[in-house]
Amino acid sequence: AVLWAGLQCSGGVGLLYPKLLPRWPLAKLKLYHATSGLVGYLLGSASLLLGMCSLWFTASVTGAVWYLAALCPVLTSLVIMNQVSNAYLYRKRIQP
Repeated sequence: AVLWAGLQCSGGVGLLYPKLLPRWPLAKLKLYHATSGLVGYLLGSASLLLGMCSLWFTASVTGAVWYLAALCPVLTSLVIMNQVSNAYLYRKRIQP
């Protein structure tokens, strides 16, 4: 997770200073940065869900509260996936 965050930060520097990476257009850099951030968030949510399946958490939180707690990272992941896909992937290209 720490290495992924470091990689994201270095990608963010490339977005702040696009002249450092002249081979790649800025739009592609933004797409790659947003997509890799989404993958990092999904990995973090998956590790959170795995932690919720631990013996300590399942003994401490039972019943419908556990399902509600498990639903929160799933719903936020879906919202973030929707935002990234709407912002970068589903754009219609303007034809001349």
